[in-house]
Amino acid sequence: PTTSSGAAAFYREMLRWAAIWGLDVTLSNVTGQLAAFNLAGPESRDALAALTDIDLRSGPFSYLRVREGEVAGVRAIVMRVVFVGELAYEIHVPAWEGEHVWRTLVKAGARPFGVEAQRLLRLEKGHLIVGHDTDALTYPQEAGLAWAIGKNKRFFIGQRSLRIYAARPTRRTLVGVRWPANFTGKLPEECNLIMREGWIAGRVTSIAPVSTLGYPLGLAFVEADMAAPGTRVEVSLDDGSTSVAEVTALPFYDPEDERQKL
Repeated sequence: PTTSSGAAAFYREMLRWAAIWGLDVTLSNVTGQLAAFNLAGPESRDALAALTDIDLRSGPFSYLRVREGEVAGVRAIVMRVVFVGELAYEIHVPAWEGEHVWRTLVKAGARPFGVEAQRLLRLEKGHLIVGHDTDALTYPQEAGLAWAIGKNKRFFIGQRSLRIYAARPTRRTLVGVRWPANFTGKLPEECNLIMREGWIAGRVTSIAPVSTLGYPLGLAFVEADMAAPGTRVEVSLDDGSTSVAEVTALPFYDPEDERQKL
């Protein structure tokens, strides 16, 4: 069980802005004091229900909700969030209780799954990895994240820049790309370029040569007028040859988000 090391950069930035603004606040980074677990899968609710006093029914505890309670006799923060496209819960407990909670979950039937499995399933669900499927020049409208911008906030860092970008035409878009089932040709690597009439039109950001859906798939940035599902794109391979993929709507898996509504 781990918590994200990415929190350190956010903590430093919050300290910097607190100092710049002269805020009378004290910030404490408690990330290292927590152990985190992602319990995911069709039976995750049943497995967790026997170990917690939290009402896990979809009505009281729907997707993106947060609850506090006990898990395996330990005070916990439980979130209905998911990175793998399945019914899932993220469980945060004090770090010194992590091993106890882990062993209890395993005894209840949970099985560990690796980072590669997680990365494949998140890709099938169309979940991007910031800093991997995005770069320092990406803004939310390009990556399908405009919904996450705080529209009712009077101010937030970057607000002015986002307003400027929102008034401009979108130049590139993050899309899903796929190859036919049973495809036997060469496939691109991440960062291989998408070409159009001899010019760079985008790049592959993530690729899965094999998926649980039966066909190779990935994410890619393309020029905005190439983003419609069904558009064929040519990807330049390392050996100079070309692989042709098709733009497809995201997500690849569970497009109606039925698994998240359970």
